[in-house]
Amino acid sequence: EPLTDSAAIARVKSLGKNMYNWLQSARFTPFAAWDPVDNALMAVKTEGAAFSLFDAASLLRITRAASQVKTSYAKYAASGISSNARENALDAFIATIPPLEQAAALIAKVITDSGELKETPELKSIREKISSLKTGIEVSLKRCIENAKKDDALQSAIPVLRGARQLVAVKAGAKTKVRGIVHEVSQTGQTFFVEPSDVVQKNNELVESEFFLERETRRILRSLASSLRPFYAEFEMAREVLTEIDCALACARWAAETDGIFAVEALPPALFQARHPLLGAKAVPVDIAFEDNKRVIVITGPNTGGKTVAIKTFALFAALNQCGFPVPASEGGHPDGTRLPIFSRIFADIGDEQSIDNSLSTFSSHMARVKEILLSAGSGSLVLLDELGAGTDPEEGSALALAILDELIVRGAHVLVTSHHGALKNYAFTHAQCINASVEFDSQNLLPAYRVIQGVPGKSAAIEIAHNSGIPQAVIERAKTYLQDGHADMSLLIQELTKKNEQARCLTENLQAQSDALNKDAQKIAQREARLKQKEIEIAELALLRKKDFADESRKLLENLVRELREGEITREKTLAVKQFIFDLDQQNARDSENLDAQKTELQNTMQTERDVQHAQHEILFEPREGDSVWVYSLKKEGRVVQKASQKKGGSKSAWITQVGSVKLSIAQSDMKPLAHSTRGVSTALYYEDAKDARRLSDFCHDNTPSFMNETPQYELRVLGMRQEEAIKALQKQIDLASVNALSQFCVIHGKGNGVLQKDVHEYLSRESRVGEFYFARPEDGGTGKTYIRLV
Repeated sequence: EPLTDSAAIARVKSLGKNMYNWLQSARFTPFAAWDPVDNALMAVKTEGAAFSLFDAASLLRITRAASQVKTSYAKYAASGISSNARENALDAFIATIPPLEQAAALIAKVITDSGELKETPELKSIREKISSLKTGIEVSLKRCIENAKKDDALQSAIPVLRGARQLVAVKAGAKTKVRGIVHEVSQTGQTFFVEPSDVVQKNNELVESEFFLERETRRILRSLASSLRPFYAEFEMAREVLTEIDCALACARWAAETDGIFAVEALPPALFQARHPLLGAKAVPVDIAFEDNKRVIVITGPNTGGKTVAIKTFALFAALNQCGFPVPASEGGHPDGTRLPIFSRIFADIGDEQSIDNSLSTFSSHMARVKEILLSAGSGSLVLLDELGAGTDPEEGSALALAILDELIVRGAHVLVTSHHGALKNYAFTHAQCINASVEFDSQNLLPAYRVIQGVPGKSAAIEIAHNSGIPQAVIERAKTYLQDGHADMSLLIQELTKKNEQARCLTENLQAQSDALNKDAQKIAQREARLKQKEIEIAELALLRKKDFADESRKLLENLVRELREGEITREKTLAVKQFIFDLDQQNARDSENLDAQKTELQNTMQTERDVQHAQHEILFEPREGDSVWVYSLKKEGRVVQKASQKKGGSKSAWITQVGSVKLSIAQSDMKPLAHSTRGVSTALYYEDAKDARRLSDFCHDNTPSFMNETPQYELRVLGMRQEEAIKALQKQIDLASVNALSQFCVIHGKGNGVLQKDVHEYLSRESRVGEFYFARPEDGGTGKTYIRLV
């Protein structure tokens, strides 16, 4: 039954999920069946009570089932499957199955595996006597029947069983020919059922022996029940745990059969791609979703369109969810997927329950149920109202339906309503807590599509359905003439709204797909930037480490040389040692310079790859137009687009007539890119985040320096020895290149000297808006002769 406690539902769902993982694994083995044990446990609990042989066998089977479950799960747990797949819920639960091995051993002493009572000396003696008596009775009856045949005294030569005794059917006129006791006479009086005298004593002994057998059997079973009494609590616990495991297994098998999911407990309620399980493969998936602060969904549309099935699906899934079972639906586009809260009660007014005995019409029966709903529904309720306001005057029925919905909204219930009333469609449009929805109808084939569309009402399509049902065409045409103009206009409005809704849905899906693609690209770019930043940090750390090592080694060597010079005269060997030291320093500096150049080349290649990706993305987005200014890669010159080139066989699929200087050429679209000063003004945003960067790049292009786009910034810009104007121009170009190529930090080596060049560089940097900060290097890294720059 559906539960209302959130923790209990979550527990059942957890067991179902874990059981599903176990069921899908190769380690799962089917469980042994076990019979109800209520009567057996009652006998075990009651002093002096005895249970039947069936009850004893039932207890034996439940002990075997408990043992099998524990053994099977132990193999599954030891198979190497990660604990995350099981989440330990089943581990702890199966661990609560009590040990019943001792109780099973006591039962097995008395009961066989097939459920038969085992032989004891007492039972064996009684059974042998019963067998002997039955054999004697058969011999005596056979002899009596043969003698009676000779006298033609029998109605039948086959013995008759009456009251556990075997009798002979004797003719009424020959009853004196068979000596014995008459037990019964037929209704016609023609047959007497006689127990022959030779059989009477043997039958008496047989009845007595069978009584002794039954008494001994009861004694054995009573003794067994008494010996099992200490295990009563363990049997009760095992029954409860195994019952829940059986339910969890049913839940897992249901999930596998229906491809179901466990709904998230969240508001607002929503189903995505919900399939009614009773419809099987014919089910059309539907989406029914309440929105934030929306309490009522009004579903309209044609008859036989699936309105009632849609609301039944919602209520059925709510009940399944609160049983802890998965629902045949999908995760949907919402982050929480299919979501259902815990409803305290579910009410439904569906179908016609008119009653002649109770003087209830169709409308009266609906109102009787609505009355009960209004008296009991609250904030945790789910209410289903099918054809609300139907069965009476449409105007009064609509007014009453609106008042009922007002009351349910005040009570805070979630309501699903189906209707054909136009007033309810308008109500759903104008009320802040209502949503319009409809079932789709194929107007071309005059057939329902069974798909729920939210946001727009549906028309009833009564005339179309009547025509499809075989109503004469003349009647159909006459019905159309009775339609009021306003009604016809409303139908057209609904059709247009439906089309617009479908267009909006397609547009939303396309935008979502584009957004997902852009998000993926953004993630890739962020990852690349993180890798570049990491690379910069690694290079800086490596340089610092090498400098420290170099300083330590150099200090040691110099200390040794100084000590040797102080201790003795300057010799040729010592002079050679000093020269060798200087030579080694030069060699080390050369190697360090080569390593640094290699790292810079690697960084520049990575940045070039980034630019290639941007160019590739741009080529997809860029569509030239007449009059656009473009840069032609192959010619390394600026041009202006004149017109679209005619497509020739074997030529480029997308080429443009472009004027380069005084010559007009056919240029492939992939061989050009927009310039920042294009008349469209759009291409700038595709390449550069800062408009100032675009203007500077435009200036470079106008200065006939197209190679600028193929250059890369330097990590160390050397302006040492340059004149002031030349140094500032080089620094400006470096900042432009760094901005275009996403290099956020670099350094300028300007030297110390008399400080003039240093001052000019710092004054320019203080005026440049793209510079976030600049500072001198540390003393060991160049001090005041080197400035580090970080761009914003």
